[in-house]
Amino acid sequence: MDEKTEEIVIKKKRHWAFATWLGFAIIVDVFSLASMIFARDFLKQASPDTPNWVFAVGPIFCVIQLACLIALSQWKRWGFWLQIPFAILAFAVNVFFVHASLGSSLLGLTGPLVMFGFLKVGKENQGWKQLA
Repeated sequence: MDEKTEEIVIKKKRHWAFATWLGFAIIVDVFSLASMIFARDFLKQASPDTPNWVFAVGPIFCVIQLACLIALSQWKRWGFWLQIPFAILAFAVNVFFVHASLGSSLLGLTGPLVMFGFLKVGKENQGWKQLA
């Protein structure tokens, strides 16, 4: 006799606030990546004291951030946890090498905090509980 195994599929549902924030974050990240690639010369002129390696690292950070956001859209918890060290690295690069203001640099650190807040919104459809 063949044993049949039933696969139980639980459909995960995003809270509208988390879905909206995730979509917004993806759009902003895509625009950031595009500006770092296609407006590199303009960015170098606007910030002439910034070392050249920063302009190479910026798009890499954007791609990693985008990978994290896509992972979150697929309910992968590592997408959230990987955002934290890269937000801290981006903060350090902005403060020490780009010489951005402390306020604007701190704004980048709020990304994972805001994402965590949106992941905790809801009851049955709370994003954090659905991450694997």
